[in-house]
Amino acid sequence: MTSPVVSGSWPGAPAPRYGALGRPDAGDWYEPEPVPGLPSDLIGVAAGHYTSFALTARGQVWSWGANEALQLGRRQRDEAYTHSPPGPIPGLPPIARLAASGVVGFAVTTHGELHAWGTSRRGQLGLGPGETAAPAPRRVEALADAAAVTQVSAGWGHALALTVDGGVWAWGWPAAGQLGHTLPPEDADEEALAAACVWAPRRVHALDGRGIVQVAAGYDHSMALGADGRLYTFGDDSLGQLGRREADPGPADAWLVRGAPAFAKVTAGLGHCLALTPCGQLYSWGWNGAGQLGLGAGEAAEVVATPQLVYGQPRNRNALLAAGRVHSVLVTDERDEQDGAELKDNDHAGAMAGMCASWGSGANGRLGTGQLEEVHHPELLPMLDGEEVAGLAAGLDHTLILAR
Repeated sequence: MTSPVVSGSWPGAPAPRYGALGRPDAGDWYEPEPVPGLPSDLIGVAAGHYTSFALTARGQVWSWGANEALQLGRRQRDEAYTHSPPGPIPGLPPIARLAASGVVGFAVTTHGELHAWGTSRRGQLGLGPGETAAPAPRRVEALADAAAVTQVSAGWGHALALTVDGGVWAWGWPAAGQLGHTLPPEDADEEALAAACVWAPRRVHALDGRGIVQVAAGYDHSMALGADGRLYTFGDDSLGQLGRREADPGPADAWLVRGAPAFAKVTAGLGHCLALTPCGQLYSWGWNGAGQLGLGAGEAAEVVATPQLVYGQPRNRNALLAAGRVHSVLVTDERDEQDGAELKDNDHAGAMAGMCASWGSGANGRLGTGQLEEVHHPELLPMLDGEEVAGLAAGLDHTLILAR
């Protein structure tokens, strides 16, 4: 049996306010707790800002949490701050991958089609001009003639998709250049920015031919990782999250994170990023206001503009990574995989019996360590020591771990 365990809440709000922890009977959870009422054949998890999702072996999707914007995909809107318990999303074909933002959910089918649901006035649904609400999942028709979608990632108001031919597609809110198409004028007002929204997926041609194998969307920034380990970043750099000393609107050569090692896997939080090298070393950069970079107390500035090594972690290139608003999570084991073992991503890593560590802000229990203090270096979660973990996800302020 596989079951997700969760911890965390949101600053100043008890867990039932949004329900992303899956239980109506608790406030902040400072240690991992199981989510009741879910199927036993779960193989994956995903998290939006205040929502949670689970994927079964049959490709069925379950959702719970905030639903005032239809972001659970169940056709019916719930009142704000009410508890929406776990339930299946009807009408979806078999699903292979999931992603979510604060108000939108995405699912990639086993045949590479992209479906979206929720509410967005900024084009994040990707369903076309003026399409601001989808109570139930709808196919993103703009990608119908593209190559099969292999991955999707969602930020605050934008989204990225990767197709099997290495194509990167972006849509939604463009204000900081996070779509990779054009950069709006610096003096553009809200009305002008709204008019510049991209309402359907548009290919990022600057990344064509770069061999992109993974995309990751932060709050207002984007990352694209090449098969050669080169990382391209674009969008907001106010917190150093692009990993480059100077932001540049393009072309792609200017987006390259230089002076860093080759990377094999990346993930993005609100304003910080985590990455693994091919030999399993962990790097971090960006906003460090609560120690979420894991670089040690007093050892790093509040903003770290270039990738830095996080010392003391086992080298495992298939470790699972997740980043939230001000916290980070790593699931790994003692295996040293520098021998060229096949690289797997968070969705297909298989069960990993080993260690779960978290760091950053401990407020409201998001670290799962039982403490509320800030942690500036990865700290083990004793309750999950030795557990088999098959999935990991982080919302803004909660954590989902799929344990067997």
